[in-house]
Amino acid sequence: MQFYEQHFTRHHFRHNFHKWFGALLLSPIHHAEMRYKNHYHLKFSHAKKLFVFDMLLLLSTVLLFGASLFWWLYDPTVTELVHLDVNADVETTRFQSGDDITLTISYKNESDVFLTNPRISIHLPLGFLITDASLPYEQGDNGSVLFPIETILPKQAGTMTVRGRLYGTPDQHIPIQTMLLYTQAGRDTPESDVHRLFLSPRDSSVDITFSGPPQYIPGVDMPFSLEVRNTQDHTLQDIMFNLSDDAIVWVAASSSDGIVLLDNTTHLAWQISQLEAGAFATLNGTLRITRPERAIDQFTWELFTLLRILEQNVPEQTTPIAMPIASPQVRLSSIWNSAATTLGEQELLTISVENTGNIPLERPRVSVLGNTVNLDTQVLAPGQTLPVTIGTSVSEDAITNGTDGPLFLPTITFSASLPGINTYTYTTTAEAPPLPIGTTLTMNQSSRYYTDEGDQLGRGPLPPKVGEETKYWIFTQIKNTIGEVRDVRFSTTIAPGAIWTGKSSVSKGGDITYNAGSRTAIWNARSMNPYETVGIYFEIAVTPSASHIGTIPLLTSEATVSASDPYVDDTLSASVGAINASLNGDQIGKTKGVVVQ
Repeated sequence: MQFYEQHFTRHHFRHNFHKWFGALLLSPIHHAEMRYKNHYHLKFSHAKKLFVFDMLLLLSTVLLFGASLFWWLYDPTVTELVHLDVNADVETTRFQSGDDITLTISYKNESDVFLTNPRISIHLPLGFLITDASLPYEQGDNGSVLFPIETILPKQAGTMTVRGRLYGTPDQHIPIQTMLLYTQAGRDTPESDVHRLFLSPRDSSVDITFSGPPQYIPGVDMPFSLEVRNTQDHTLQDIMFNLSDDAIVWVAASSSDGIVLLDNTTHLAWQISQLEAGAFATLNGTLRITRPERAIDQFTWELFTLLRILEQNVPEQTTPIAMPIASPQVRLSSIWNSAATTLGEQELLTISVENTGNIPLERPRVSVLGNTVNLDTQVLAPGQTLPVTIGTSVSEDAITNGTDGPLFLPTITFSASLPGINTYTYTTTAEAPPLPIGTTLTMNQSSRYYTDEGDQLGRGPLPPKVGEETKYWIFTQIKNTIGEVRDVRFSTTIAPGAIWTGKSSVSKGGDITYNAGSRTAIWNARSMNPYETVGIYFEIAVTPSASHIGTIPLLTSEATVSASDPYVDDTLSASVGAINASLNGDQIGKTKGVVVQ
């Protein structure tokens, strides 16, 4: 080799050792090549030996290929000459579960050998019930049925029939596998021919009708009815309906026929032991759909029908049940007609009602604190918005303490009926916008001679007499309600002929000051707390003259109180008219007499 000759030198050993080492590794090949050139190349005597060797190698290859092909193609069986055919005949034009089926099985031996120990094995589906057969049979393994037949002679053909009813799931292929098992005469190895037939029923043997309200409401107990009918011309035995879904709570159920098994709230089974041809059976009850995580328009679940055939449960059909879902929903927004109010006031609240659900709402109405107003429509369609105005009295039942003061916060209640669902009323609530409540001041005055306990306050004759002085006390009460008031000022004017004695008493604030020139008594206080009552008491003296005979002496001509409400930035005031010595609040003094004598 040229590489070996060029690099296997001392020069490359010292300067390019890697090339020298590569040449060393190739040295055996180089020496073999040189030996071939020196001993065999272009020498005729060795060509004869090589030719003989090549011919022997080619012959062995041909023999090996021929033997392999023979063993590959050799078939000692007669399966190609034994034929098996299966036909299914259905009496009805549209095949349904439970129909009568006739299986016609034909076989033919076209070989020249006897077929011994022949038998036909039919692997029937789970729902096939044999009613008749042309040959006796016995049960085999794995649900198969064996039909022993006599030895099949060469060129002999035969036919047998099996009649039965096939129950199965509509629109699913049901396989029927038939095998002809036999052994050639003089051989021990069994042989077989297989035929597969697929049947597909189009309809179920039971017609199912699920009914209920037009729409179901999640979270609400609602009625349902399940009606089944036997569509076959023969009696059905042992029918089971499995009603199970994790999203459905079966509250109660009862049936006209059969047994109802309510194992738990999410599993309901209905068993009918016998249902005559064309007969009906009904299951009635109450269910509740759990609230879905998201809004849906339809809830679908599956009803499973099982038939008990030969001690085995045969699934006949899975019926999807679609239940329309009603999602009643209303958005309520409202606004008051004023910025603030006081206790006892009549306020108007304008409410905007928007149907944001997927179902019309019949007879819609709103209520606030017991006052109900119907919307100006009989049906509020989905997406429709209508306003309604309702009046309400500001009462303490709907007051909430806010950060800065009391707020009127009544609850708005909307209610409506759903079409076709008479047993259910949709109700939702919302809070009205907070309305600040300002406080109110009230004042009352009365004249007294005695206390309620009978203690004498006044002095002088009673009834009053001409020329004699009688002293009375004026009781004034100022009442605050819900909020704090500031800069409280009370003033009253002493009536002509009456005299300010200087005696007074107050429950809060400074003493009463009297201005003799204006005949006015004044009292001030910096503030009054919520629901605080302040009492102001002072004495008035009267000396009647002859012209006053037969009259009741006049004590004060008028009284006023004023204050400011910082919460709603309002000025409050209250007043009372003239007060005389009628002693209306003093039953003891009034009994003694109030008219000047």
